[in-house]
Amino acid sequence: MNNLYFCKKTRIMLTISLQVNSLANAKMLAAMLSRLDFVKSVNLEKPKNIKQKSLTNKDWVISGRPATDEEIEQLCKEMKEDTGEYTTEEVIKKPNNLSAV
Repeated sequence: MNNLYFCKKTRIMLTISLQVNSLANAKMLAAMLSRLDFVKSVNLEKPKNIKQKSLTNKDWVISGRPATDEEIEQLCKEMKEDTGEYTTEEVIKKPNNLSAV
């Protein structure tokens, strides 16, 4: 007589740990991974024991320096608040980089 063995499929969940060079890239990667059907969940963990260096005035003028997430959020906030209009007094006193329309 043949011995028949029935194997029940077991689901094994594995955890993958990744290191990404920026928060923006980590969010983009997490969004991409979460769209995959076989991915159960995606979690972002903040790194431990990392001190963020505060920006100095010299840091603002470095060409090619990527903006931080906080700077992008601040820019979006300022853009929403900006009406894009100038008063006559502002146009008359215009700085060199502001052209009168």
